[in-house]
Amino acid sequence: MPEDVSIRKLLAVKDLGAEIILHGARFDQACARAVEISKDTGQDLHPCIFRSSGDCSQGTIGLELSEFLDHETAIVVPVGGGGLISGLAVASKAIEPSVRVIGVQARTCPSAIRSLEQGKPLAVEVGHTLADGIAVNRPGDLNFSIIQKLVDEVVDVDEEAIAGAILSLLDKASIVAEEPEPCL
Repeated sequence: MPEDVSIRKLLAVKDLGAEIILHGARFDQACARAVEISKDTGQDLHPCIFRSSGDCSQGTIGLELSEFLDHETAIVVPVGGGGLISGLAVASKAIEPSVRVIGVQARTCPSAIRSLEQGKPLAVEVGHTLADGIAVNRPGDLNFSIIQKLVDEVVDVDEEAIAGAILSLLDKASIVAEEPEPCL
């Protein structure tokens, strides 16, 4: 895991009994180290357990939404490595082709946006964001090709908008979307 992983995520993984190795400041650096460890130990990395490139889709969410999809539906999806949005786009557009799928990225980590502008997956610098779960510096190759074909738009939001959404979910729906780091 990256050295700046949230304490909440670190403890959750530790509670599952995993050995945790912290390496690098960003997701891609931690992934590179995991690949090195895999080669050193001879253990293969399953692509849907270890998402080195983010190429692991979660299309079942699109299937779960199927009863709500119609020609007026727009689905707004957070984008990190692209697995969630690509899987959701494939499933939901197969059910209802007119559904709009809109990706959202933190302004401090616009990897899918820059990649779409350049027509190929690109790595970007990752800045601090409250939405650390989508702070992935590069979309996966397979996911990017699906995003290009099926996602209608990817936009960015600033930290103030992210904070406002977190507070709104907490206030209106009693949902804790992101848990702030404890002050030490």
